[in-house]
Amino acid sequence: MREGTIIKQMDLGGSRIVFRYPRWSDLPQYLKMHNEFYREQTMTCPQKLDRARGCRKLTGVLTEIETGQARWLFLEIDGKLRGEGFARKRGANYAVVGLALMQECRGLGLGEEMMLLLEDESRKLHRYRLYLEVWAANQPALSLYKKLEYKETGRKPDFMEKASGGFSDLIEMGKKIRRKAVK
Repeated sequence: MREGTIIKQMDLGGSRIVFRYPRWSDLPQYLKMHNEFYREQTMTCPQKLDRARGCRKLTGVLTEIETGQARWLFLEIDGKLRGEGFARKRGANYAVVGLALMQECRGLGLGEEMMLLLEDESRKLHRYRLYLEVWAANQPALSLYKKLEYKETGRKPDFMEKASGGFSDLIEMGKKIRRKAVK
């Protein structure tokens, strides 16, 4: 696997959509994207990233890829990073998957496309049982995962306090994927 390799590209409403592997030169946009996640109060990004923290985080991503422990995909729209997803080996036979998209990218089918690509990436890791966590308060993500046939496997009640007040359960979900021929 090579840094920056394009996995899929398409056009959507006149914009060029690219799903690709990360590269070290993504650092400035990676920082900007994560800090936008933080501003949007995306539940996957609880803290703002300074350059040093962002360097450590991106180094970790690239190291996981290089050592074969994970696959990461970046979503790029018209040359700007707007989301990311991962499939990370856990145990002998399963992978943890997850994604985060900028608010403007939600509801366009890009999350579904990312999840399907992450399932393919999990197959490349020889992992056919997938696991994820989602906040009950994140109804769009929960609906997406259910549509893609992920099933609830557990729940941690009132696990996180929401910035808007109240609490949200943490829902654990899983799915067994078919072994397809890997490209």
